[in-house]
Amino acid sequence: MDIAVTLDVTEDLVEVVHLGSAGASILYSVINDGVVIYGNEDEAMNYLWRRYLEFLAINEYVNHPERRIGT
Repeated sequence: MDIAVTLDVTEDLVEVVHLGSAGASILYSVINDGVVIYGNEDEAMNYLWRRYLEFLAINEYVNHPERRIGT
């Protein structure tokens, strides 16, 4: 509720997510639509892009047909 008041928006527009465990779609959404409310915006964006790219690289490796178990 405090975040919504600080940003002058309704509570339904605020979602708190632990970015260390967020999936690619959440990370991408935060990169595009998120608002940095604490800390350095450049550092936050660099962190988010690194997490997003790491997530994509891991999924590409895991889902690669030659790496699937039993193939």
